[in-house]
Amino acid sequence: YHEERWHIAVVDKDGKDWWRKVVYVLNRGGRYEGFENAYEGEYLKHRFVGLLNIYVEKVGSYYDPFRGKRLSGTPVYEPTTDSAGNVIDDSEYPLHLITYKEVTGGQSRTVGDYWMLAVLPSNFILINEETARELGLKKGDRVRIISKTNPEGVWLINPVGETEKKKMYVDGIVNPVKGIAKGVVAVSWHYGHWAYGASDVEIDGVIIKGDKRRAAGTCPNAAMREDPVLKNVCLTDPIGGSASFYDTRVKLVKL
Repeated sequence: YHEERWHIAVVDKDGKDWWRKVVYVLNRGGRYEGFENAYEGEYLKHRFVGLLNIYVEKVGSYYDPFRGKRLSGTPVYEPTTDSAGNVIDDSEYPLHLITYKEVTGGQSRTVGDYWMLAVLPSNFILINEETARELGLKKGDRVRIISKTNPEGVWLINPVGETEKKKMYVDGIVNPVKGIAKGVVAVSWHYGHWAYGASDVEIDGVIIKGDKRRAAGTCPNAAMREDPVLKNVCLTDPIGGSASFYDTRVKLVKL
């Protein structure tokens, strides 16, 4: 039924049927030029030839609202710091937590799309194979992610219609892989929900049953390093204001 609807949708106004070409492009993941057109001599053919700003005046003319000093208009390397500029040293936590998005996922709401969940029903805690062996972990082991500011690895949530906080843990399944640096833990970011229809909800006295498929997997947010100055918020980028997704050090506790 769905294939038939898609097929009809790609027949143009002149009656030309693009279905086979659409399927071909989708299966390849895109439409690409031949490799023979990739280079001109030893240089890329489609190289960047526009203006490249080493100094960004707009950034360099602004001030850090917390530290009171002018931002650098050029790229600089700084250690991990809180919003006041104090260096964060969590070296007693040996693993580096990063996040990413699975190719089947987009934003946090992707878990509600069952045709995507059919491809990957749950995410995993990815870790380098050698690091996993050093920690005595193997594929399929269940672990909890803990950090300096969340040593329990717990979410405290308020379910709809309930007054008492409920504990949910940052638990997940280990998947050792070769394609990740030693000492790094990676968790994709669109699983591990308790909302979006994952839990039972009472509306006007009627219980709307949750779907456990939407609760599968791990969301690492609660384990991310809290800013000791701002409190109750993770470390953030002082220029863009976004969450600092790659600056938390963690441990994995085998369950």
